[in-house]
Amino acid sequence: MSGGFLFEGEISIGKSKEEDMKLVMRTGRDPYEFYTDPYTPYYNDFDKQWEEKRWYYEGLRKVYEQYIRQFIVDPPQNRPTPPDVQKLISDALLAQKYSVARTMKDSPHQYCLRKKWVGEPGFIDVVRQMRKYGCVETFGGRLFMIYIQGNYKYWTMGYPYDVTTLINCTTLEKCSYEEFCEKVRRPQWGIE
Repeated sequence: MSGGFLFEGEISIGKSKEEDMKLVMRTGRDPYEFYTDPYTPYYNDFDKQWEEKRWYYEGLRKVYEQYIRQFIVDPPQNRPTPPDVQKLISDALLAQKYSVARTMKDSPHQYCLRKKWVGEPGFIDVVRQMRKYGCVETFGGRLFMIYIQGNYKYWTMGYPYDVTTLINCTTLEKCSYEEFCEKVRRPQWGIE
């Protein structure tokens, strides 16, 4: 089974992370934009696909982290985003139903699920734009591409689009779990 990062006719089939990284750094492009997943044709269930091939996706995420290092800025701020794209992302994110995460109470956040996504643009289109115009933040020793909108930041776990199943969200201002739950209980968000 072959697959890997595809760049202008070149393909790396996972012989080594170093080869994949050289391609990413040479082209300077998001590796997932040209990525072909060898496992996707065999699955209809993203969660099952993730669980069975977790080792594979964790390796890809490490390559992606090397790519996004170039977008680290202090303080974190999005890259210049066209106003129409910014409105599209904002409207799509606000239209979703979010659930408050009950785990990681020391880092309160909420999430919306791909399988419950409503409206246009689609889930993957929004994730692509968030990654294209976002910036990088470190959490728990890992790098994440975040997208800042208003007083909130949004992020995914940084895996290929095929197995990205949720978008996380939290306030820019640090707060306790209880304070967070009070802040996000807004009718237009449909918080559970």
